[in-house]
Amino acid sequence: MIGKTPLSFCELAPGNYNLIIKKDSFTVKNILRFPLKQNLYFHPVLNSEYGIMNFTTSPSGAKIFLNDSLIGQTPLKVKIPTGRNEIKFEKEDFKTFTSTILIPPAYHEYFKKLDYKWGKLKFDNSVSKYNIKLNGSNLNFVNPDELKIEAGNHLLEFENFTTKEKIKSEIFVNNNSTTNIEIKKNAFTFSGLLKSIIIPGWGQFSDDPKIKGVSILGSFLTAGAVTFIANNSYNEKQDEYKTIQTNYYNAVNELEVLKYKEEMKTSYNSLYDYKNFKNISTGILIGVYAYNLLDVLVFHSTKDKINVSYQKENSVVPGHSNNSINLKIKL
Repeated sequence: MIGKTPLSFCELAPGNYNLIIKKDSFTVKNILRFPLKQNLYFHPVLNSEYGIMNFTTSPSGAKIFLNDSLIGQTPLKVKIPTGRNEIKFEKEDFKTFTSTILIPPAYHEYFKKLDYKWGKLKFDNSVSKYNIKLNGSNLNFVNPDELKIEAGNHLLEFENFTTKEKIKSEIFVNNNSTTNIEIKKNAFTFSGLLKSIIIPGWGQFSDDPKIKGVSILGSFLTAGAVTFIANNSYNEKQDEYKTIQTNYYNAVNELEVLKYKEEMKTSYNSLYDYKNFKNISTGILIGVYAYNLLDVLVFHSTKDKINVSYQKENSVVPGHSNNSINLKIKL
């Protein structure tokens, strides 16, 4: 026996030593190897019903909840029942941290660097003509230069006071940083053009007012229907002309030749008229489709766009040190 706790001793002769600590029916064993490379601290818990936890946080002063019951503030050294326990750290302006830990009958250091809860939204002058909504609620502030906001995902919506045009975007706000928001005017987009390529008028219909898109689609469908009828009629007249032409070539006497010749002339004139009708209707159909693309390209391919950029703050988070070292020594 070398003594009773608390006990400290210096360097021993090189070699391995069995360290045995006993109290009543509890025994803790460990192997020590000399020479030591650093100072060792041994804190055995001679009780199977609890462990000892030394809670520290950066910043300090966080409330500690054990299984939803407040047990104190960091830094705190406390006995914790062995087994599975839920701990929670709460501190104003910092994100709540929750974890489940398994407590053995031993001494443990538990350190947690808390995440700062807030970031900033910074608006430039381009948003002055817009009503702003954040997560569905109006932002009613006189000078929207900077807004303190909880870090995470948020929905921003802008409505132009004059045109009533609406734009929205989901943004992510980083903690301890500034998220810069600006409205980029007349940003080119292919979305309207692609829509109108697929369905004429769709790209125009996506904008207000809707009447232009409806008119273009209606004109295209009407021209398409007329072109379909004209093509069918032309094909029928062409088949009719070919039939008369065949009869003309197969005529057996002069009277039949004269008869089919006259019918061919009449049929050809009718076929020519239907060909012109088909060409005109096809031209109108192509013209409506081309106008649809040109219109959406010129008038509906620029939109106001939300631009987001990020700027990391250089300031120190309250209670945090910019440079910190967490040193843990375990046996």
